[in-house]
Amino acid sequence: MPSKTIPTIKLQSDDGEQFEVPPPSLKCFKTIQSIVEDPLRSESKEAVFRVPNVNGGTLQILLEWADYHKDDESLNENNGHILTMCEWDRELLKVDMNVLHELVLAASCLHIQGLLDVACLAYMDLPKNEAPRYVTVDNADDEFIAQQQLIEYVYESSGYDSDDSDLSSDSYTNSDDSGEK
Repeated sequence: MPSKTIPTIKLQSDDGEQFEVPPPSLKCFKTIQSIVEDPLRSESKEAVFRVPNVNGGTLQILLEWADYHKDDESLNENNGHILTMCEWDRELLKVDMNVLHELVLAASCLHIQGLLDVACLAYMDLPKNEAPRYVTVDNADDEFIAQQQLIEYVYESSGYDSDDSDLSSDSYTNSDDSGEK
C-alpha cells in the first residue's frame, strides 16, 4: 500500500495572490484538512482553494498565525477554542478593523477556530484603543424624539415629580387637525 503524501495546498486571495500552506500548518485549517484526508481526493497532487472576500495581505497574516500556532497543544483542547490571547497574537492583530473583519471571514470560511477566537477577542479590544465616537441613528423617528424632548422640558421647567404626574406624549402634542394656529 503506497504511503499517502500530503498534497501541496495553496490559498488564493480575492485579488489573485496565491500562498502555499506548509504541511505542518494544515492542522489549523479544519476545512482543508478534511478535504486532504478525504479518500476520494487521494490522487490529487495540488489543490488551490479560493478564499472569497479576503485580500492577499490578510491571507499573509492568516498564514503567519497558522505557522506560529502549528505546534500548539491548546488547539486540541477546548474543542479548538482559544480562551485567552497571547502577546504575539495581540501584536499580530493590531490591524485596521477592515483587516480584522477579513480575518474573521477567512477564519470562518476555513474553519480555523483558534484564529476566529483571537480575532473576536481583538474585536472586543478595539473600543479600548479608539477614541469614543458619537453614534448616530439614521432611522430615528424625529417626531418621537421631539415629543420626548418636550416631555423632558415640561418636567424640568414645571418642577413636576415624575412619580406624581401622569404625563403622556399625547397631552403635549398639537392634536389640532385643522392646521390652524
